[in-house]
Amino acid sequence: MFESLRATLRISLLLVITILSSILCLTIYWILPRKIWGKIVRIWAYTITKTSGINLETVGKTNNNYFLDNYMVVANHMSWLDVMLLDTIYSISFIAKAELRYWPLLNIIIKAGGTIFINRNRKRDIVPTNHKISKLLSNGYCIGLFPEGKVNNGKEIFPFKAPLLEAAIRSQSKIIPIVLLYFREDGQLAREALYYGHNLWQTVRNTVKATRLTVKAIVLPEVDAGHFKSRQALSEHLHLIMSTVFNERLDNIK
Repeated sequence: MFESLRATLRISLLLVITILSSILCLTIYWILPRKIWGKIVRIWAYTITKTSGINLETVGKTNNNYFLDNYMVVANHMSWLDVMLLDTIYSISFIAKAELRYWPLLNIIIKAGGTIFINRNRKRDIVPTNHKISKLLSNGYCIGLFPEGKVNNGKEIFPFKAPLLEAAIRSQSKIIPIVLLYFREDGQLAREALYYGHNLWQTVRNTVKATRLTVKAIVLPEVDAGHFKSRQALSEHLHLIMSTVFNERLDNIK
């Protein structure tokens, strides 16, 4: 009974925040400087996270600048909350699947976040998208990428898709790998937060019904994309170091 009431309250608050955020995106977003808007996004992301009942614990972070110049943040993808959590750590423009462009209401917020859309089923989109990402990186943006290309099952980090890492090599960018893991209060993996096997409504409902969930964002040492001769080599290196940390953390809770 109490779980249902808590979930209803949280979902109601999330809906109100979403509507208010959409209004801001349709009005003041267009006239604010990028960095001021970025700070608003950070507050919004923090509010969404807390309203959902999630506590964020950042581990290993050494670069404390919120606005990064010519960086790419690469993370594993587990939950609908991943983007918001990462937005509380750094100001990031994410690469996302083209379908999100058409989500009712949410598409307004997604576009205002500087999202770069790509249709992963059309290989001809990769070259122009890489060109666009490379240009943004060179102009001082921080780009976020989930290289698995989909949410994982919480048991492993899926193989990475290398093509969009080409932009980081071209722009001689620094890459910050971040491993995300969701835990319950008892230290077990919080499967309530996983998107895998669920639709958006199901995973939101499962998350807000839970109590005292913690996300550990494990920030790994920076990687210099310019040191790699190919995107495949860069992809394999990132997957290795992130999978190693991910698997070690899971082994510790078995």
